[in-house]
Amino acid sequence: MKKVVLLMVMALTLNTSFAQSDYSNEGQFHLGLGLGLTYGGFGGRAVYNPTDYLGAFLGLGYNLDGLGYNFGLMGYLPSEGRVQAYLSGMYGTNAVIAVEFVDGSTETESYTGVTFGVGMMLKSKKGNGNYWDFGILLPIRSSEYNDDIDALESFGVDVDDPWPVLINVGYNINLN
Repeated sequence: MKKVVLLMVMALTLNTSFAQSDYSNEGQFHLGLGLGLTYGGFGGRAVYNPTDYLGAFLGLGYNLDGLGYNFGLMGYLPSEGRVQAYLSGMYGTNAVIAVEFVDGSTETESYTGVTFGVGMMLKSKKGNGNYWDFGILLPIRSSEYNDDIDALESFGVDVDDPWPVLINVGYNINLN
């Protein structure tokens, strides 16, 4: 939780530290569809930008176990071009364990935690505020998740190591 608060402070600092760019995010509201933790797995995301350099988002989707969610902040780095970089921090679903049994049945479990990321928005040439979102995410997986992985391995279950870094990609439409 301390990391989330630290990221929020960093994002607010970004808001006041940089000069204004030609492209304004302030007051924009976007809805997007995509893949990755920021979109809840396979799903959608709503983003509101109260200032040019800060966005708050909520992602909901299907995460192979049911409803996946994430909410957090994005701090945008200044840019006058079509590409704008950002840093993100979020809390929500960031891991799923799926076990397939010999009889063909499957049991799944979702886990929550903090995730940090870096990404870029590729803005539409039309200047309408729509953009493609590409990101790299570093999930901080919970001790409960790690304990469950260890328990499965102790029972002789062959467990694939989770990917230490994840990606997200989506298309977001400006509703203003």
